[in-house]
Parts: sequence; C-alpha cells; structure tokens
Amino acid sequence: MRITPKQYAQGLLSAIDNADTDQQPVILDRFFNMIVRERRTKDFSAILHHIEREMHERDGVCSLRIVSAKPLSHETIARISPEVKRCFAVNEVSIDAKVRSSALGGAVLYSESETIDASIGGRLRSFRRFLEE
Repeated sequence: MRITPKQYAQGLLSAIDNADTDQQPVILDRFFNMIVRERRTKDFSAILHHIEREMHERDGVCSLRIVSAKPLSHETIARISPEVKRCFAVNEVSIDAKVRSSALGGAVLYSESETIDASIGGRLRSFRRFLEE
C-alpha cells in the first residue's frame, strides 16, 4: 500500500512533536532523504500543504481561499474576517484572494471543510437545477 502525502505529513509532525529540540533537525534530514530515496519528491508540495493545514488547525487558524470576479478591497476582506472567525470558531483567519476573470460576478469561498458559492454562476446553476426538477 502506498503512503499518502497526508500520512507522510502526519508521521513527520508526530516524530517532531515527540522529539527533543536537538533531534528535530536530524528527523527533518532523515525525512527529506527518505522522500528522495522513495522517489516521492513530486509529492513534496502536497506534504507541505498537509503540514500547513495541520499547523493551522492546531493554532486555531482558518485558511480561506476566495475566488472572485473582481479584486476584493481591503475593506471587504476586513468585513469577511470577523464573520469567518465566528462561523468557524477560530482565533485567526488567513485569506488568499484570487481573481478569476471568467467568473460572471460574486465569489466562491473555500475553506478546508466547506465551500460557499456566492457567485453569479453558482446561483444560475442552482436556478437551472430548480427548473429541471
């Protein structure tokens, strides 16, 4: 059975958590050598992604990716952050805003556990499904 990037991330974090501070660099070095030896370097970005997600979860941080039709203003992001903190019961919010020029309008919010589609395209798809029923 092949080890997934998430399993690699969990194993590394567990090893580092249970090690003395002076042993942590040795563990990291062995981990990187193992990844290279097993020819899993292509999975490295996915492993880092899972490590980041786990660290955010431990620290009470919600990572939110927002894809919108137009760039979001600082004021809009400032209004979104407190609502995300309240909805997800977290201490901090990390927002990565992207623009998709092909979008008709609105935005789609992606967290680790949920997707909130407040886009015009999403509304049109919902309306089409409603009409098809």
